Amino acid sequence: LCLLLSLAMESLQTLLPERVSSLLDLLLNGLGGLGGALLAGLTVNPPGPLRKLAALRREWFLPGRAMALGLVALGLWALAQLTPLLLSLDTNPLRKGLLPLWTPGFPTLFNWPQLAAYACTVAGLGLFGAILARAEKDTVRPFIGFAGAVLLVKILVMGRYLALETAIGAAMGMVLAVVLRPAPRPFRLAAAGLSL
Repeated sequence: LCLLLSLAMESLQTLLPERVSSLLDLLLNGLGGLGGALLAGLTVNPPGPLRKLAALRREWFLPGRAMALGLVALGLWALAQLTPLLLSLDTNPLRKGLLPLWTPGFPTLFNWPQLAAYACTVAGLGLFGAILARAEKDTVRPFIGFAGAVLLVKILVMGRYLALETAIGAAMGMVLAVVLRPAPRPFRLAAAGLSL
C-alpha cells in the first residue's frame, strides 16, 4: 500500500511544473513502508528488550492508543531536539556546550522569548507526561531526567552551546510542571495545551 501511494504521488508530481518525480523517492518510500510494517510486527510479539520496555509502558502509563500516541509525541519532541542525529562521543563538545552556564558575560544578549518558549514547552511536556501516566506513579524525577538528558545529548548531537536561556527556561518549565502536577486533571490538560 505504501508503494502504491508513493507511485500515485510520484505520478501526480509529473503534472506539477515545480516538482520532479523520482524513482529513488518511490523506492525509498516503499522501503520505508516495509520497514514500518516490520516494526509494527515487533509490537505484536516483541523480543526481550522490547518486551521489558512494553512492560514499563504498561506499569507507568495508562492503556490505550491515545496514550501511546502521546508517548510518541514526547519521543518526537526529543528527536526534534536532537536533529541532525550525528552523535559525537567526544566530551569536548559537552564541555564547550555547557560553557555559557559558568562564563560571565556569555552570551552578550539575553533572549527573553527563547527563555519563555523553552519554559512553556518543558512545562507543557511535563504536564502532558503526567496526564499520560498512571495516577499512582510519580513522574517528576523521570521527567526531569528525561528533559535534562535530552538537553545534554543535544549538545553532543548539535555541537552547539547550551544557551543560558534554554537552561533557565527548561528549569523554569520543570518547576512549573512540578508545581501544577497536583492540580485537577482538566486544569493540567488545559495548562499543558496552552503551554505547548
